Amino acid sequence: MAAPSADPFAKNKTFLFADGEQKYQRRAIPFIGLVPSVAMRTGDFSNDAFGNPVTGLAIVNPNIIAASADPTAFPNVYFQCDSAGNPLASKPDGSQAQGTPCNKIPAGLINNIGQAMMNVYPAPNANAGSASTGYNYVNEPVRTLDETKFDARLDHTLSAKDNLFGRFSYDQAFSFVPGGAPGLAESNAFGSNERIINHARNIAIGETHGFSASMINQASLGYNRIFDHIASQGNGTCASANLVAGGIPGANLGSPVVPAFLAPIAADWSRQSWPAATGQSAIAATLRSRVERTSTLSETLSNSSVTSMTSGWGLTSATTK
Repeated sequence: MAAPSADPFAKNKTFLFADGEQKYQRRAIPFIGLVPSVAMRTGDFSNDAFGNPVTGLAIVNPNIIAASADPTAFPNVYFQCDSAGNPLASKPDGSQAQGTPCNKIPAGLINNIGQAMMNVYPAPNANAGSASTGYNYVNEPVRTLDETKFDARLDHTLSAKDNLFGRFSYDQAFSFVPGGAPGLAESNAFGSNERIINHARNIAIGETHGFSASMINQASLGYNRIFDHIASQGNGTCASANLVAGGIPGANLGSPVVPAFLAPIAADWSRQSWPAATGQSAIAATLRSRVERTSTLSETLSNSSVTSMTSGWGLTSATTK
């Protein structure tokens, strides 16, 4: 939605131009992924991630890795199940009584951290029994963009030799960029769900003076300020501390510091809009003067510029739109 407007304030003297644009964009982005099956999360690897039976013995007991690799000999390196197909209980040393070699881990040998990390991924919801597709999870989250921008320019003729202009441009955008999964599971190191805040401001003023019919001077001053904030899902929290009781041993369990402008996002990730944020930004100011004398060759006498600057398993996208 855009609305340009132009209006002469004083005939042949002052002219105002303004335009504005408001955008509300909602676009679904399809993602596909290969995630652990529900049975795998409980230690049952008898079937693959698509629910198809696994041929042979796919996993071994790391506690008796030095034992025989022959499933007909005992002890062997494989997990043991009873005649009903249930995994036999583990002993204190991690071994099991003799049974039938199988692909099921007994509850006593399942690492709680590993299981919790598997549970971070969403449950499969597609292509049961069809391994040829290469994925068993689909999701179509909505990418959102709310953007407001406008420009205003004023031109004024001071005299027959002097013209003045001023312009202000504004852009403010709030967007949600989905990573594919509803939680913390990511397709890559930078694939999390993200809320992005973009702000941009620009001011420019200029004056043109004519010394004669063949010589003019153009002087302009510009100011830019652009600042962006990116908040990934989980900002302000410590997943290592919350994944299992007591946290992951050896992980960074310190209390994170939440910047003030990210506090609303950390407190309520489901919100659809956010207040304007403040923080470090990039600022650029430019002062430029240009003197020209026109002739047959339009030779330039001088052109100077001074600029200062200060600053402050997996999931994949099915499309790249």
